[in-house]
Amino acid sequence: MDFEPPSDWFPEDADDVEATKAVYDVLARLLTDGHKVDLVDVWENSQPDAITALNVSLSEVGRDSFQFFENHKFDLRR
Repeated sequence: MDFEPPSDWFPEDADDVEATKAVYDVLARLLTDGHKVDLVDVWENSQPDAITALNVSLSEVGRDSFQFFENHKFDLRR
């Protein structure tokens, strides 16, 4: 999965983009403060075996590029 900033060819609602940035800020603060965070992006009827683990370093993925990927468990680190 590639983290990229929003693109003109795939318009996103400005409120959704800002909400994702706000979540990023909270995650970064929690990790900086030494907390561990479990983050899983799934729909209600998703099967557990459909979930893929994804290592995510917030020091490598910037605030403007962070996004959620359906059916992924984010193994977050600072």
